[in-house]
Amino acid sequence: MNKFAYPTLAAIAICALVPAHAENARRPYDLVQPKLREFIQTAGQAMAGGDYDKAIAYADLVLVQNEIRYTVDYSQVLDSQAESAKAAIHDAVAIWNKALDQEVRFVEVEPGQANVRIRFETGVRSVGGEVAGYAVWQRQVNDWGNGRYSLTLSGDIKVRTKAPSGRDMDQSALTHAAAHELGHLLGLWDSPNLGDVMGPLYLKQPATSASQLEAAALRGARNEARSIAQASLLSKNGN
Repeated sequence: MNKFAYPTLAAIAICALVPAHAENARRPYDLVQPKLREFIQTAGQAMAGGDYDKAIAYADLVLVQNEIRYTVDYSQVLDSQAESAKAAIHDAVAIWNKALDQEVRFVEVEPGQANVRIRFETGVRSVGGEVAGYAVWQRQVNDWGNGRYSLTLSGDIKVRTKAPSGRDMDQSALTHAAAHELGHLLGLWDSPNLGDVMGPLYLKQPATSASQLEAAALRGARNEARSIAQASLLSKNGN
């Protein structure tokens, strides 16, 4: 039977650069991606309708099955930045490991085994402007019939290594840009606030950790999905 792919979450998300004179006015915002909330709603509706396999599939889509396999392309990184780039990926992963209490496994693998590809480039542009990085990502539930589902998660991330001035970005700036795009893969949207890892990159003061609000938003969405998956599994097994 040919698979049927339910609507996907596919988008381009950028990590914007802000000028040195920028001021930070804290603004309220909803960090959870709208499509992610739709997946949670679909999972809940499927559970209520007794379609427990579908409910579990959509819940797992939100949870990214608790694992992200990534590979990193350092081919455009100069020797002078090689150690900073490698450390930045390590630190970006550590930011989300801490925010999620190690719930999601980030596993660096060979390119052919990865579902997320990260590439450092000298400059990155999107929508006609200079950006710190951007991600193109997709999540999808495939229905194979007879209660059989599979999931697709993929992503391509680019992170710039030089500021628009031509100067090398330091390790903390590279970390912010990489962590920002990983946050999108996990299900967060952009924050308008400087100082948030999901906010724009301020080169003089990059974010070094996820804020309490960012961590709580992501954990909250994941907890909803996990509750649906657990309840559906119990119902499926007749408990």
